[in-house]
Amino acid sequence: MDEVTRMAEWNLRDRDGAVVLHTLRLCKWVAKHDPSKRREEDDGGGTSNSCSPAQQQQPSPFMPLWNLLIRPRCLEAVESRRDPNLEALVCDVISEVGEATFDALTKGQRSASVCYVLCRCHEERAPQVRASAFRALGLLLGFR
Repeated sequence: MDEVTRMAEWNLRDRDGAVVLHTLRLCKWVAKHDPSKRREEDDGGGTSNSCSPAQQQQPSPFMPLWNLLIRPRCLEAVESRRDPNLEALVCDVISEVGEATFDALTKGQRSASVCYVLCRCHEERAPQVRASAFRALGLLLGFR
């Protein structure tokens, strides 16, 4: 995972917006398929969960990737490109982070995530950015 995180960090700073776009898409895919998120979904459905309480408490194995992506420097780098597609994709990535992973982030990272999403809900933003931001905001508000 460390190698993937290093490559993602390198690619998020690339001059080519397509490289950044596909790196963010990879992050979104990783978030969707995070095993700790699946445990949350299994537990939240009211059905019995085969995971022990210790397994349910485990943070995501992808925490190094989240620690890279959800930090002010990275979020500012995406924002400085002024590309609505990238901004919407970051909101989509944030919306895919599960509750356990979100709780495992530092207070600063959680605040940065919420601030990033809230700032994109403004009417001056492109429609796809606002839509992604409101979706992410709704999911974040659903966390305990």
